[in-house]
Amino acid sequence: MVFSRKTLCLAAFGAAMLSLSPLARAASISNFSAQFFEVANQQGAAGNNAGVTETPDFYNSATQSYPIGESPNYVTSTLGPNGLPVYNPGYAANFGTVNPLSSASLLGATNQINWWDPASSGGNANVTADGTGTVALSSTATSMFAPGTTGDTNYFATDILTGYFDLTSASSVEFSIGADDTAFIYVDGSLVDSLSGLNADSPGNTSSISLSAGVHNVQIFYADRATGNGYLTFSEVSGAGLVTPTIYATAAQAVP
Repeated sequence: MVFSRKTLCLAAFGAAMLSLSPLARAASISNFSAQFFEVANQQGAAGNNAGVTETPDFYNSATQSYPIGESPNYVTSTLGPNGLPVYNPGYAANFGTVNPLSSASLLGATNQINWWDPASSGGNANVTADGTGTVALSSTATSMFAPGTTGDTNYFATDILTGYFDLTSASSVEFSIGADDTAFIYVDGSLVDSLSGLNADSPGNTSSISLSAGVHNVQIFYADRATGNGYLTFSEVSGAGLVTPTIYATAAQAVP
């Protein structure tokens, strides 16, 4: 088994987070609809200076060093007008180093992050849409590359995962999420957890969320930002006062 530098640096941190948690992750699998994207990996390409960053805010570990760290407030509490995470320039790192985003990663004055906004729709020139599908997530790390592709030597994967769940009465839910490298999770458009920067997939629990009865939407914006692994872990947390509803890929499936 091969581990990247980021995995080795954060393994102990992830284990400590889990050992401190009093709540258990449920073993059930959650199904999400997925929009797959790829971000061009041109850094250090043949004929180019290996030190030149041609795809801003993504890092080729074969040709350059990259920061390892995490920020809990890298994005604002709600999605932007285009349904994308909104960068918070006033963020702070809770450990390590998290670099600020370049203007090339932002959608104009809205500060929305454009890693999921392909060139074909007038968005990021380095981003290509890679189709759609269904992804089953659980407490076992899932590779986040588009179906039929493997590894991140030639491109970085970014994905939008969308799921739905129904609550028969007002209830509280809690999730566990880990990402190699970045993931932002929203419920009904409000931020639940921000795993920003470059990290190993070290799952930790979100805060519990109190929700009304009815169908709710959960979205995960994922980004593999450095070569060497691209994984996502997601599961529900069980414990006193919490429910663990089944998460479906479509709203129609979630309706009882």
